[in-house]
Order: sequence, then C-alpha cells, then structure tokens
Amino acid sequence: LVLGGDDDPSDTTGSTTAESTTAESTTPTTTADQGPSDSTGSTTSDSPPPTSAAPTTLPEGVVYLDSFDDPSSGWATTAADGIGSGYSGGGFEVLVEPPADRAVALAPLPAALPETATITAHVFRDAVVSTDEPGGSFGLLLVAPGGRTISFRVDQPGAGWSVVDAIGADETVIVAGNFNVPEELSLSVDYRGTAWTFDLNGRSVTTQTIDATPTAVGLEVVPSTGGSVRVVADAFQIDG
Repeated sequence: LVLGGDDDPSDTTGSTTAESTTAESTTPTTTADQGPSDSTGSTTSDSPPPTSAAPTTLPEGVVYLDSFDDPSSGWATTAADGIGSGYSGGGFEVLVEPPADRAVALAPLPAALPETATITAHVFRDAVVSTDEPGGSFGLLLVAPGGRTISFRVDQPGAGWSVVDAIGADETVIVAGNFNVPEELSLSVDYRGTAWTFDLNGRSVTTQTIDATPTAVGLEVVPSTGGSVRVVADAFQIDG
C-alpha cells in the first residue's frame, strides 16, 4: 500500500514544553466532551477488551496482528443508534452519524498488553456528507485504569492532528499540529515507560511524557456535531 501525506505534520506553535519533545508545541487546552463509548454506546474507560485466540504464528516481535481477512477474528460488530461497525471487504469499518457522537472499537487482544509496545493502525477515511457539518476526527485510543484514555486523532476532513488526555468526560489537548490527512494513512503510538511517541505515516510528530499504563487499545471515531465519519482499517498491529 502506498501512503500519502507529504505535508509536514508539525505542531502549530513555536514553543517547547518541559515534558514534551516536538517540532513545535502548543499550550494545552481543556474541553468538556463525552467519554468514549463502544459500539453499543456503553462507556469503555475501564472495560476489559474483548478476547480472541492468538494467531498460530506471528513475525518476530509482533504480539498481535489483524488484517481483517477473517470476520471471526473477534472485533465487535453492531448497527444501532447511528453507529455501524463490522467487517467489510477485507477491512473493519466504523461509521458514526447522528444521533451518535462517538464510537470506539477495541482490539480483541489474546493477552495483556506488554509493558512497552508500539500500536499501529493502517486506515482509510471517508467523509459521509449527510449534513451541513460533515467530518470530525478519528484515530487510535489507548485505555488506562481509572477512566483515563489517551487518544491520537487526525481531523476529517483533514487539516491536523492532536493528542488528547481524557479522564471521564473531561478532555485535555496535550499537543496538536498541522497535517494534510490523505485518503489512507498509518497512525502509530509507541509507549516506553512515560515516553510516548506519536507517528503519522512513519514520521514522528511528537514525543510526550505521559504517566499511564494502557490496558486496552483500539480505534476511535468522533464526528463533528451533527456530522458523519466513516473509517475503514485494513491492518492493526502491536509490536512488543
């Protein structure tokens, strides 16, 4: 697969924070938002991820890999209340439209996450223009104990990225930057102790100091108010 996105995915300001390393960083902002929910609408902050049998063989260093060729690999599917998720054409699709305002699909991990890991998803995005406010954001979600989540999001239709730290319904944007989001892209989060590095299309956009231990990972889709977003992933991988 050939990835797009040659624009410089840098931060939007020229300042540097004590706890982060980025090309350029922003002053954190705080917003109130609803907590992430799974495809049935229930809160996923502390929910254990679904489980499935591990593949018989994996490449060296890979602890989880799903190319979504097998519709019985364990990702939850649903079609209700504006949220649709399921296997489609060799990928896993998540669609959010009114009245829904968020969807989360957690990876069905066969075992606990390693203490250090790299989470990578290859996704295709598609705006569903059914209202005057299409678009929103999508990306990777990492769930930690205590109702805490760390999100790595890109905008749709795309003009930027952000790292969001949330506890329950309260969200704080740790850092954000510019990025011309292509039709397909790879998002990656690498955590090693408190050092978290976020990549777009194999290019590091920021490293942040985050004291959190993920217990579950997956995909997150958040439309704009009244908008719709459709995302299809054709690969989800965890390296340990």
